[in-house]
Amino acid sequence: MENDGKYGDIDEEAARWAARIDRGPLNQTEERALDRWLSGNSRHQGALVRAQALLVPCESVDRYISPDVVSTRSPRAKSPWLTGLAGLAAAFVFAFMLLQSPSADDAAFQTARGEVRRVPLEDGSVMTLNTASKADVDFRNGQRSIHLISGEGFFEVAHDAARPFVVSADDYTVKAIGTAFVVRKPTEHSLLVVVQEGIVEIGRKNGDPLRLEAGAMAEVNLRDLAPRITTLDGEQLTQELAWREGKIALTGETLEAAAAAFNRYNNIAIEVTPEVAQREVVGWYSANDPVGFAKVVAETMDVDIEITAHGIILKPLACSEPCKDDRF
Repeated sequence: MENDGKYGDIDEEAARWAARIDRGPLNQTEERALDRWLSGNSRHQGALVRAQALLVPCESVDRYISPDVVSTRSPRAKSPWLTGLAGLAAAFVFAFMLLQSPSADDAAFQTARGEVRRVPLEDGSVMTLNTASKADVDFRNGQRSIHLISGEGFFEVAHDAARPFVVSADDYTVKAIGTAFVVRKPTEHSLLVVVQEGIVEIGRKNGDPLRLEAGAMAEVNLRDLAPRITTLDGEQLTQELAWREGKIALTGETLEAAAAAFNRYNNIAIEVTPEVAQREVVGWYSANDPVGFAKVVAETMDVDIEITAHGIILKPLACSEPCKDDRF
């Protein structure tokens, strides 16, 4: 049962919690108290986010608007749940920003979790890095070379027949002249390439390349010889690129897979119990709003939410009588 607290009282309590969280990590007693308070009334969570939005420090703001050649600043560590709340608070101010980065012909770029960064390159091309990604750019000596070390990048390539644009990842290269395409490293041993427009050539270094046209998607297991090629329609292509708009597009993925997608962007971890893990979910969701996603799931899929100091748990609804096991 929810508490009947007045909005003024809730906001005052939220402000006290926000101030305490801002001073540093909570001890175990405080974490338990925060858990009880958050679960006591559905308005508490929103009140805490609003209160934290008022405490977003100037140095956090600077991180979103400053040039993004890799910084060596080490932010103060916080628990995943509290860091996630701070991220939601920042989202109140910034929504989901694409950061403009300085042009460079020899530099390293990386993004933090939940960050999408747009990097204009000196030749007029643009590299957009997805969450938790890292890439090295080398445009020296007449070449256009990018090494995707981790994560995902979208590349809008300016036409220059004399200087092919090459993205390398592990043992593979993707070569283009004037086109737009995605290179993603989902795991240590896999690679995915999606061509939005134009033509690219993908292949192992020193091997025969495979030509991909607009709408093609190549999935590569780095331990196998041949990529698996799929043709995407316009809607599927839009879904693959939804992250550039700060969205996660779900088209029947399991709750387990959806949680993994949100966990790429957020410090608030979503955990799904086995009883509901294989339920399918559809829709477009804000990548930096795992709480909103969890609430939609709870309202539409008869799933219960448990919010703890460490994240969100999606689990079956508690029943007053024996529940039917509806796993599928």
